[in-house]
Formats: sequence, structure tokens, C-alpha cells
Amino acid sequence: MKVLRARAVIALCLTLTLAGLGGGGGQASAAAARAPRVAAAPSDAQAMAALRLWMQRVVAWSQPYVAVQEEFVNWIVALGGDILTAAKYGDDPKAGAAWARDWAPAQHARLADLRARADALKGGLLPEVPPMLRDFAQTRIVTANLSRLPDALGRLIDETAPTLDALIDTMAQTASGDAAAAKRLPAEGIGLDIALAKASLNTPNPAAGIPNHPLSDLHGALQATWRADIAIEQAAQDGLSGKPVDRAAVSATLRAEAAKTEAAMNAAIRHTALMRRGLATMPDGAMKRGVFQALDSMEDTVKAYGEVVAVWRAVANTVDDPKSGPLDWIEQSAKVQGPLARISDQGMERRRMLAGAL
Repeated sequence: MKVLRARAVIALCLTLTLAGLGGGGGQASAAAARAPRVAAAPSDAQAMAALRLWMQRVVAWSQPYVAVQEEFVNWIVALGGDILTAAKYGDDPKAGAAWARDWAPAQHARLADLRARADALKGGLLPEVPPMLRDFAQTRIVTANLSRLPDALGRLIDETAPTLDALIDTMAQTASGDAAAAKRLPAEGIGLDIALAKASLNTPNPAAGIPNHPLSDLHGALQATWRADIAIEQAAQDGLSGKPVDRAAVSATLRAEAAKTEAAMNAAIRHTALMRRGLATMPDGAMKRGVFQALDSMEDTVKAYGEVVAVWRAVANTVDDPKSGPLDWIEQSAKVQGPLARISDQGMERRRMLAGAL
């Protein structure tokens, strides 16, 4: 039992500590890995030392990918602020044209640089797993997920670059007094939000797919949230562009994704309770404190997801109202940002809790 318990603790540390590398929030596993294939198992101290060293190497390996990903998302957020600037300059075309002459080439160049840096990182190989950790089911899942990071990042920027380049041009034209561009800008601005949601949806998460695992459950809840966000943003973009919108299909999608989020929340509650019971016999100390602080934080995250569910159901009702329009849908769906920000902050705090314990 001691070996199995030690293996469960190591697996928990592995998934909790590494889960934030892909930007998806901390994740964990309580399920004990199967017994070693050989009778002579490494000591707890040896296994933990190997785990710490490997995690350090993985963190170092991941930094270039995480840096480009974060820079890309932050640049998109800043671009969103520039939409208002472009619209404002539309009332003063001469000043707007002067602003756009410097601004637009700089944005195109920034995107091209991010794209080139992401492409250069494709094919990067994850640090080799120490032999004594290879028998963990969690290790295999985490490494498979992390191994997707280099190519996923490059693919994400490749796929969104055409939309972003077009938006930059529309913003420059709007600032310079182009009425047709100004009319297109709201719909293309929503395209920026869609790009952000897709960035989050397509980011590999190390703990995704680990069975009976609360933070894998919460990753599923987050995926459902992004799918709902993309659905309503796409509907609003289509509506503003004069394209037909199937309101019944959109509201049905929102309700279905809300139901998936709710189911994932309930699973996370059950699996957190199982994890607490399974690890209750851990020796007292910094490790146990960090682990249980991380587990305790799950409750607040589940509550935040409950708010997300309520928002999507309210948006679905708004979409069903024939008097509502795309701007109403966007205004209603913006209420999801508060709980999502808390969910992100809580995931970061969980990683700090366990990293400090290690």
C-alpha cells in the first residue's frame, strides 16, 4: 500500500504542477497508477527527486512556447483596444490616416514575427521521461498532451493570421475615413473575439483525458465554455454581416454546452472528494498542505463555472427572443468574462500552491 500511495502522490504532483503549461488551468489526478511491473520499486525519495528534476526540465522546455502563446494572446487583446481608436479616428480622417500609416505596418510585422517564431518552434521534443516514472498512466497522458504544444501553437497562429491581417487593414481604412470599412469593422471585431476563443479551445492541456480526475473534468467544462462562446460570437458576426442566423440552432448549442459544463462540474465535485479520501494518509508536511490547499480551491472554481452555466442559459433565452439582435447577444455573453477571469486566477493559484510545496 505504501508504494501505491506514493505513486498516487507522485501522479498528483505531476499533473497539478504541469497542468498550467498549456494555459488551461491547473489539473490533477488522484487515481493510483497500477503497480510496478517489477518487484523492486524505487524509494519514495528517489521517485520524488526524479519527478522534481523532470518537471524542472519540462518547465524550461515549455517556456519558449508559453512565451509566444502569451505574447500572441496579449497582442490580440491590445488589438481589440485599437478598434476603438480606429473608430474614433474615423471622425478625423486626416489624423486617422497619419496614425494608420505607422500603426498598420507595425501590426502586420508583429503578427509576422509571432508566426515565424511559432513556426521555428514546431517539432520540439519533450524532455525524456525518467525510467522510474514511465509506468504512470498519468505520465503517458501528460506527455502526449504536452507533445502537441509546439505544433498546436504554430497551427493556431497560421490559421488565425489571415483573419487578423484583414482586420488590421479594415481598422486602418476605418481610421482613414472609409465608410465601407467602418461598416465592416464591428463584425470583423467580433472575429477577433472568435480568434481568442479558438486560441483557448485549441491550447493543449496536460491533464486532459486523465480518467476520474477533477481537473480533467474542469478542463472539459472550459472546453464546453469556449465552444459556447464561439457559437454565440459567430452568430453575432453573421447577424451583423447580414447573413441568416438559425436562432433555434444557436440557442440549442448554448444549452447543450451549458449542460456539458454542468455535468463536468458535478464530476469534478465527486472526483475531488475521492481524491481527498485517497490521499488523506499522506504524511504531514509541506507537500500535504500544498496538495490539500489545491484540492480545497476546487470548490470556488466549480462555483465560478456555475455562473458560466447561468450566463449561457440566459444568452440562449435572449437569442430565442425575436426582438433581440446580435448586439444584445454580445452584451449578454460578455457577462461570462467575470467568472472566467476568476477561474483562470484560481488555476494559477493552484499551481503556486503545489509548486511551493515541492
